[in-house]
Amino acid sequence: MKITIIRINRAACVLALFMIAALWPNAAPAQESSAEEEFLTIDSRPSGAVVHLEGEYQFIGRTPFVVPYVVIGEYEVKASKLGYDGFSRNITFSGSSTKTLEIKLKKKSQYEAVGRSIAAPGWGQYYSDRKTTGAVYGAATALTVLSLIKTQYAYSTANRDYESSLARTELEGLSYSDRLSIFSDVDAAWKNLEQKTDSRDLNLYILLGVWLTNVVDSYIFFPDYGREIEVFQKFSLNASALQDGLSLHLNYSLN
Repeated sequence: MKITIIRINRAACVLALFMIAALWPNAAPAQESSAEEEFLTIDSRPSGAVVHLEGEYQFIGRTPFVVPYVVIGEYEVKASKLGYDGFSRNITFSGSSTKTLEIKLKKKSQYEAVGRSIAAPGWGQYYSDRKTTGAVYGAATALTVLSLIKTQYAYSTANRDYESSLARTELEGLSYSDRLSIFSDVDAAWKNLEQKTDSRDLNLYILLGVWLTNVVDSYIFFPDYGREIEVFQKFSLNASALQDGLSLHLNYSLN
């Protein structure tokens, strides 16, 4: 199946390319290549990772990627691929003597996601590229913790009031009416303490429920990266130069 997305007039295309070339300050200057000159080749295991080089100039490509320039000096090299941990390192290149750079990417693990979720709710989801879900678990945990702190403070206050009213019953020389008033205060303080205890325990159970749900979620709903990559690779974007302009085509394989 082939879908033409957009058709750009040739004059507009030439003008756009001219403006990009004029306004891009970090673009590397063109170099005349020679048969003896060897450019830097960046590869990764597995291949197909998107690589960024940021330094005096900026380059971006997909491995295996041949940098069309003799790279000299310190560059920050970043690599990313769906289903793998990101790579980032500062590397100093010495020109044509550095001919190849191989980056080994670590595959994301379901158990790593679970471990992160145990340590901090939402972290495992964020690690497995489910950032929205991770943010929800993180926010729910933060709100529940704040509520738990508030109810714990209320419980502590109610407990002090109960102990204070209970201590008054041990006073000597009190009249019968005074003792009735004190016992009434003790009963009210006890009921208030029970209410604050229930509220604190409820928040504790909610926090435990959010934490457990987050751990189970990170394991059960860990993405099937193999399937996602397979679907993604069925799409391809091609550019074709036509007589009256530039045509972009989006292709999707049904096989």
